[in-house]
Amino acid sequence: MTPPEAGITFLSQPAPVHMADSWYEFSRPDHFWVKRRFEVMHRIIRGLVQGSTAWLDVGCGTGVLQNYCQAQYGINVTGADLNVVALEKNSQGAERTLCYDINSRKEELQEAFDIVSAMDVIEHLDDESQFVASLLYHLKPGGLLLINVPAIQLFYSNYDIEAGHKRRYHRKDISRLAATHQLKTERWSYWGFSLIPVLVARNIVTGFSERSKIIERGFSPSSSSMDTLLMFLSRLEKLPNHLLGTSLMAIFRK
Repeated sequence: MTPPEAGITFLSQPAPVHMADSWYEFSRPDHFWVKRRFEVMHRIIRGLVQGSTAWLDVGCGTGVLQNYCQAQYGINVTGADLNVVALEKNSQGAERTLCYDINSRKEELQEAFDIVSAMDVIEHLDDESQFVASLLYHLKPGGLLLINVPAIQLFYSNYDIEAGHKRRYHRKDISRLAATHQLKTERWSYWGFSLIPVLVARNIVTGFSERSKIIERGFSPSSSSMDTLLMFLSRLEKLPNHLLGTSLMAIFRK
């Protein structure tokens, strides 16, 4: 382990990741989509986190989920990422901010966590199966794996390409993932059903946008009033939703 620097503990060398750096500029805690994702997460994991003390968030970025879980559940979450640009903006400090390639599978972190999360991460990877196996390496037997992914390949667009998405997911893909890794699916839900017209409109707009503007135009609301409206629309769905949505969240037990 190298000494902590700039609030980061380096267990691995920083490396390029398949995610646009500009996404971190717009994915603030007060963004309607980030807030809605937390609401869905709270619904998915409700009643399952009691007694958990060790949580690893892989692809933690700037630490938005870490901060939320500390405030909501009183759990200090360790974050891991390889994007040093994002990690330098993480406020959790070197003790809980790791520059770490989970595929290196450090022995001291084997089965060290009650919960492992990868929120909007696995869609960025070519080798999804190896990555999930590495997530599970860090998870205690009986522990929980929480994931969120963009949903429905039909919606794949220029925005997905610029964001570094390799694919979008259907419920059958989640069932396949669980079967491959011998996981029990505790709960799952599509979400963002009422945002489908917004996503379609986004795909049209970003199809004609300059590449440098795609993430901003595709993710950042044009005003605070629009953010409020989209938050209202996003809540116009009943959860769990097993029909259709713009995203899919699931929690598995190892």
